[in-house]
Amino acid sequence: MAVLLSGRYKVVRNKIEIYARTLLYGLFYDMKRHPALIPFSKQHHQMLVVSQVLKSDVPDYKGMPSGLKEKNIFLKEKFKEVIVPNINMHRKQLYPALLKGNFSNVELIEKIKEQEDLILLVYKELIIGNVLQESQLNDLGYAIDSMIRVKERKLYELIQSESEINLDDLEIKS
Repeated sequence: MAVLLSGRYKVVRNKIEIYARTLLYGLFYDMKRHPALIPFSKQHHQMLVVSQVLKSDVPDYKGMPSGLKEKNIFLKEKFKEVIVPNINMHRKQLYPALLKGNFSNVELIEKIKEQEDLILLVYKELIIGNVLQESQLNDLGYAIDSMIRVKERKLYELIQSESEINLDDLEIKS
């Protein structure tokens, strides 16, 4: 028996399933996330905000940086706080667990790792003191957005649908 609580949580067989409301093709749909994947999804939400701030064709967010210098400073902080830790969590915990559990789509993991590598290259540029120009920030915003969409809509959906992968054994340490 399922009980709906405040529209965001659903209790099924004494387990709480979390739903994230996401916009896809102009329509909202609910994505169900296994509790082991929730820490990743929470970081992804923060990263999507960063990607929106970086895009040049998106209106400025109130209270968020809008100038080139401010966006570079903001980006450097967010790389340290969210982006690099998220990528490290995936690489040190999730991907090895998937490969150990005979995940069927290793090519998808490799594609995501390539996207992560490109994003990390930009971080290295910021670390050595280079300032990104508006077009580079825009490209990075779209790259972050694309990587997150692939993880949330393809990778996580596949992970949850494969019965050989036991996510209950996966302990995420942030």
